[in-house]
Amino acid sequence: MFEESEKGSINIHKAEPLDLEFLSSLEKTRREWNSKNDEKAYRDL
Repeated sequence: MFEESEKGSINIHKAEPLDLEFLSSLEKTRREWNSKNDEKAYRDL
């Protein structure tokens, strides 16, 4: 994982593994943001 400081230097950190089971459980609760209109509005972010 890379992080840029305010002074412009780059710091490298070990990335922590993702908890895929936890992330999958959250996906089910976020349906209000999962529509074609939302995809169109936010796809360029």
